Amino acid sequence: MTHTPRTSPNDETSHPAVPSTHTALDEAPQRPSRTTRVALILGAPLAAGAALLALAATGALDPDRLLIDPGVVATRGLPLARVLHDLAATLTMGLLLVALLLPRSNRPGDAVRETAIRWASWAAAAWVLSAAAVLVFTVANAIGAPVSSPTFPAQLWFYITQLELGQVLLLSLAAAAAVHVITLLTPDRAWSVAAFALALFALLPLALTGHAAGADEHINAVNSLAVHLIGVTLWAGGLLGVVLLARHLGAALPDVAERYSRVAGFAFAAVALSGIINASLRLSDPTDLATPYGTLLIIKTTALLALGAIGAWHRARVLPGLRVEDRRRRAFLRLAAVELVIMAATIGVSVALSLSETPIGDATVNDPRRNLLGYPYPDPVTVARLFTSWHLDWIGLAAAVSVAFWYLRTLTRLRRIGRTWPLRRTIAWCAGVLVLLWATNGGPGVYAQVHLSTLLGQHLLLAAVVPALLVAGRPVDLHRANRAAHLPPFALPRASRRSGVLVQVLRRPSVAVVLFFANLTAYYGTDWLQWSLFFYQGRAAIIATSITTGLLLAAALSRRPGRTSDAIEQLLALLATVAGFLLLGWTLRDTDSILAPSWWIAMLYPDDAVLFDQGRAGAVALIAATVTALTTSALLNLARRPRRTTEASA
Repeated sequence: MTHTPRTSPNDETSHPAVPSTHTALDEAPQRPSRTTRVALILGAPLAAGAALLALAATGALDPDRLLIDPGVVATRGLPLARVLHDLAATLTMGLLLVALLLPRSNRPGDAVRETAIRWASWAAAAWVLSAAAVLVFTVANAIGAPVSSPTFPAQLWFYITQLELGQVLLLSLAAAAAVHVITLLTPDRAWSVAAFALALFALLPLALTGHAAGADEHINAVNSLAVHLIGVTLWAGGLLGVVLLARHLGAALPDVAERYSRVAGFAFAAVALSGIINASLRLSDPTDLATPYGTLLIIKTTALLALGAIGAWHRARVLPGLRVEDRRRRAFLRLAAVELVIMAATIGVSVALSLSETPIGDATVNDPRRNLLGYPYPDPVTVARLFTSWHLDWIGLAAAVSVAFWYLRTLTRLRRIGRTWPLRRTIAWCAGVLVLLWATNGGPGVYAQVHLSTLLGQHLLLAAVVPALLVAGRPVDLHRANRAAHLPPFALPRASRRSGVLVQVLRRPSVAVVLFFANLTAYYGTDWLQWSLFFYQGRAAIIATSITTGLLLAAALSRRPGRTSDAIEQLLALLATVAGFLLLGWTLRDTDSILAPSWWIAMLYPDDAVLFDQGRAGAVALIAATVTALTTSALLNLARRPRRTTEASA
């Protein structure tokens, strides 16, 4: 697709110095350099070759080491399909990311955005096909049957409908297919945001496959692998998207490259941290680095460090000159091409690592409760142990640190331009962060899967206390106060305003309280509770939905009522919240049926102990009703106090 920029005599008259520079910058990248073309052509074969060589080095392709041999097509086809899958997913994510990073004020950028989204639809189609191949070859390797076997279709159907691994891979495939459909049907920016979110979601089920799901500390293993996958995909995919679209970006290339650089910095940090966590869970001691698996890990780490150094050079030396020097633009693309070559080889090594045996293995221990929890069964719960017991949940820790960093960084930038901010809001936000950290890493997190009463306590902390404290910190007002001088990297909030009707509906207290208790009822009134205890995806879903609905409810209750009817609606919503907790408490205390019975049987608990703990869970809900009536009113009154200083300074 060729794009001819539209100019007018008025533009040339008003800016006599711009045309020559603008034209030079626009025309220079129209033809990618030879280095760039070679890098793009060799990327996939290089990744595939690196994967096969690495697997051969670890012995994973040796038929004599296989318990069951599904044939050469399945054993060789799986790593090749995984490489194509990872490259297609990376390209899809990268093109969608560039579409979101494009400046909104740039009219030609609309054409570039359409090109990026159209190419993303092609990449997503390749993603779907390769995901289907990965699913087929994974099943063949798992059951030890060649794909040409007459019984294989029936076995494949059973695998994807009855077994968790097959369902997870099918879910990822379905999400990738949805991305393809969305990007194929519309280039609208709001829908591209939805496609980007779906693409992120499609990566998450993959963290439940391979070594992570079966390892000790499996929750941290799954979490760190999910962060690793997303970080690598954004980092490598974003760079690939920028390079592919460089000839179309023209004068927008410096802005897009600078914005991508910010994303890449955070992605690199996420990849490095999650990689350290993954390595610590795969290796028992430093001598494991001498194994074939350890050697591949060293190679991958070295490549990532080299990529980080190149990225730092980009940011410090190349990006500042992109706007004024044509040679800097060519240097940027050549250096980016070198990065892509290293990234392709690293992706191949990563695929080999995921398919190779780890030194520490995935062996289980004799204690079934430890196998279920992923960590040693804790001592009996007491009030003191709720505050002294700790077990690291890396996602909870990362979430707490991230929101604290964002708030304090935004507050610092606000004060640098001479504006003030109420101390009580900062204290409320920091308190919410500390409660989030304690609920996920402290005693409530340690005992959440051990007793229903502590699970409910953690649930209420995450769904009610944390949102109320965070909303009392007024993060939206802080962002708005800071926005005038410091615009965000890309205007995602503007895209959300187009859905004004939905936003207005969600802001209503009556809607928020219905969503809050619908989520609570669905969790404790269906098999979702048992699913979340056995499977991490169910647990992650309830945590995410609880915090989200809690934030909606807290925000709806804290908003200043414009009319008397709004104040009445807020009061009724608060009363409904208290009544809902009372109803939940009395139901748990009076019921004779055991919730999530299979989990407690697996945990070797007698029925009378489970019923007694359910009664304690009911007491927790009754206490929550009382505490909600008192603390929520106080915190929300704090949040609605007049903003004299901030509004005056704004």
